[in-house]
Amino acid sequence: MADDTTTIDGLVYSLIEQLDCDLLTYHSTNSFSVRPGPQRHLFPTGPYALKLCHPGDEIHFVCITDNSSNTFWEYIAEKLDREDLPKHDCIVSRPGDEATVWLHYCSIPPYFDLATVRAYGFPKYSESTYVPHAVRHNLARLQDTWHLLDRLGSDLDTFRYDYKILSRWAEAAGIFSKAFGTLDAESLVWMLFDAKSEGSVERQSTIPTGILSFVNHHNIGGTLTPSGLKAHAPPPHIATTSQATIEFEIDQLSQHPDWISLSTEQHYERFCNSFQALVLVSAECWVVDRERETFHSRLINQITHLPQRLHAIELEPRYLRIWPHAVKPSEDEWMYVVGVNRLRSSTMPFPIGPYIADQTLRSFVSNTHLDLDTTVGMATLTVCSTEEALALPARHVAPGPSPTELCPTCRSPPASSPSPSSPSKKFLPASAVLSRLRWDPAHTHSRYEVGYLDRFEGLMWLPLEQWGRATEEEDFIPEHRIRVFRRVEKGSVGTVVWDREERVCELDG
Repeated sequence: MADDTTTIDGLVYSLIEQLDCDLLTYHSTNSFSVRPGPQRHLFPTGPYALKLCHPGDEIHFVCITDNSSNTFWEYIAEKLDREDLPKHDCIVSRPGDEATVWLHYCSIPPYFDLATVRAYGFPKYSESTYVPHAVRHNLARLQDTWHLLDRLGSDLDTFRYDYKILSRWAEAAGIFSKAFGTLDAESLVWMLFDAKSEGSVERQSTIPTGILSFVNHHNIGGTLTPSGLKAHAPPPHIATTSQATIEFEIDQLSQHPDWISLSTEQHYERFCNSFQALVLVSAECWVVDRERETFHSRLINQITHLPQRLHAIELEPRYLRIWPHAVKPSEDEWMYVVGVNRLRSSTMPFPIGPYIADQTLRSFVSNTHLDLDTTVGMATLTVCSTEEALALPARHVAPGPSPTELCPTCRSPPASSPSPSSPSKKFLPASAVLSRLRWDPAHTHSRYEVGYLDRFEGLMWLPLEQWGRATEEEDFIPEHRIRVFRRVEKGSVGTVVWDREERVCELDG
């Protein structure tokens, strides 16, 4: 994990230099000398302060300053040359950076002294003094981080090792996703710390002591930090589902300790095989940069509301789980797989029959539309089979844990664990089909048409020889809008040779 942290240190230090603030850590406060002028002391909090972050994580800094909130954020906006910066806690890194860097404002608490903070911690605000809730919360983050560093002391390296293994397992098992309400880096730190604080249990050769404590510790929703903050607090509409998902995977690991070494692909196969029905959410976006990020965030939010929508029509799943690793056919597309176990009616105490459940789910899927801005993108829901879900191409997932690195005594997956799915025939992308139809002698004597999605008119057709010949920018059609290729035959509508949504390809791969 230290190597991973090194990859984002450059981003952090460059940003701090740009802000011209003083960076202070748990070990640097004693030797730090206060410089004249406004005081702006940046303190890392959470996993980054413990050197536990890796690319893609969130990094949080709290700035203790004698500036007013207004003055502070005007200063930050000027230093970053940002006109869109809100005057409250916000992201200050750029899209595409190795990590998401948050900056939090905190006014100087009474009796604050850098010379004594290492020994006595951060003083609290007086209860009788008005201080915004967000500012109190930011100071609490600092107090909690100092508590962690103080308590772990010489055991910090062991804690990092346990966290490294546990976080890789959680990511591979599909329960490491803040967006979908399961674990994130900060909640995982506190749960592991809380479990280890309760006392160790007998060590097994395949899993470190801290993880054995963790898998036997199920009070996830009630884990609190020393300052009283909730260690794991997903949005209310997904809290119950995420809690069940986390506890299920913890139970599985406690029953099958060797599963700590399974790859993401093996966990995905187990996920697909454990549900009675699977729903595929396919989405694509036609814009770039920040608008694309906004579209994707809205898409995830809509997916997490699917259980509520089932409940609204008086049907609810006994268990619903979202696989958080998106399939990425292109940078503009996402596919998410949702597992659903048998539905039940709110008026019936027992699950409805398999046939009725299947028909009900298909009806729900065909009539459900996600609330997205259709001028920038679209999404569709379809019921898919286990085989179709396992055959999805190019699953964009984080690498699973290495058995030899994490479990020296466990060199191969356990006999009782799922085996990786067999490789399936690769589905050709639209660019490869265009090249094949244009240049392969087997196809150059036939006529083809390209079916593409128009934002306003729906599916439109264009002769293959005219594709890509647009001379004006507004007439250009990007390849990610291609949906179908068909062979044009005299006297007939044409034969489909490639269909993106149906995953049909009649061309040899």
